[in-house]
This record gives sequence, C-alpha cells and structure tokens, in this order.
Amino acid sequence: MRRAHLPRKRAKRVLRGLPLPIGRQACLPAGRSSATSASFLKEFYLVQSLLSKTRMLNVTDLRANTIFIHSDGELYRVLKYEHIKMGRGSATIKVKVKALRSGAIKDISFVSGAKVEEADVTKKQYEFVYFDKRKSKAILSDPETKQRTEVEAEVIGEGNLKFLKTGVLLTVLASEDEEILSCEISIMAELKVAETAGSEKGDTAGSAKKPATLETGAVITVPMFIKTGDVIRVNTESGEYVERVT
Repeated sequence: MRRAHLPRKRAKRVLRGLPLPIGRQACLPAGRSSATSASFLKEFYLVQSLLSKTRMLNVTDLRANTIFIHSDGELYRVLKYEHIKMGRGSATIKVKVKALRSGAIKDISFVSGAKVEEADVTKKQYEFVYFDKRKSKAILSDPETKQRTEVEAEVIGEGNLKFLKTGVLLTVLASEDEEILSCEISIMAELKVAETAGSEKGDTAGSAKKPATLETGAVITVPMFIKTGDVIRVNTESGEYVERVT
C-alpha cells in the first residue's frame, strides 16, 4: 500500500493556503536550466491534477461518521449533526465531532453554504497481538499479510486497551499517508473472569454487586452469582457487565 509521498502532501499544502517549501514553488526562479524547468512544470501540473480530484463537501451534507478535514488541519469524525435555522437569517450547521488524532470531542459551527474537505481515509481490520508496556504501544497484525504494526496507546485509547485480548479484531482508520488515525473495537466483548470473590450464601439474588478482574486485567462490577472462570459479555463503551455467556 505504498504511495507517492511528495505530490499529495504538497497538494494539501496548496489546498490549505500554505506556501510550498522554499525552492519548491511552481514559479521557477531565473537562471534555471530547461531540464530543471521541465521537472518543475511536470511537478506543478501533477499537483494541480491532484487538487482537482479533491472532494469538497457542503456542510449541509455532513452526517454521522463522515470524516472531514477542518481549517485547523485536524481530521474529525462527525458524531452528531444539527441544522439550526435562525428566523430570516442564514442557517447554522452545528456538528459534534471527535478529533481522530487526539480523541478530543468538541462542537464546531458552520454557516450554511460553507464547505469542508472530505478526508481521504482507508478502513481496514487488524488483529490485536499484545501491548508493549515498555514502549507504550499496541502491536497489531494484518490478518492477510501477517505484517505487524506498532500503534501508540493514545490512538487506541486507554478505555479500549483494557478490553483487548490476543486475536481480537480492530477497525483501523488510516490517512492517505498511511498514518493510523484511530482504532475502533466492537462495542461488546466476551471475556473470562480471572478473579472474583465468592458469593456468600443468600447473596446470589437481588442487586448486590462485587468487583471482578477480567483476563485482560480490567476490573469491573459484576453480579454476585458470577464466579471465577465464567465468560461474560461486557459493554466496552461503558465498561459495564451485560450478561453471563458461559
């Protein structure tokens, strides 16, 4: 999945109104040779070609899970979309978004008619192998090629890491430059209870709860009837016990 690095990155700089690095502008300084001129022109037209393929989205077309590039250069995924009409004035588009790199959640408002760049991202599944505490990185494996990739703990998220075990599939979002932006895990995970206190006689009914350590090291609250060795289903978003599987 190797890509040409130069044109696309430079195209993005042009698109966002950023100057190209000194000596890389399309305008050729005086005194350049014809060969150099041809090289610069070829590169310039390639950049223009890439720019013409960039897809701009009207903010009214934003919907949940749409990924776009904001003017601050960050990639955001839309969580919630709201169209606000203010009397006779122009409408305002308000979206709740999640920054793919930092994980921060914020609200962004746009005037109706504004446009944003649709992010060029790829989605692929990887297997979780293990977490390297020394490097603070998760090791993922491509199910097809078996090639391993290191991912920063912050990208996966502490809340997700505590429910991951070897072999679990994650959905990875990667940028056009093959930078892994975010990892998503299933909302439900089946995990074995590694340790929990035994229940006293008469405590197996009602709303009584107790702590349990799962095979991944996560500690959650479970009903009193759950025993060590049981496999339970856990909601990975809330960290709550759902039901006993076996």
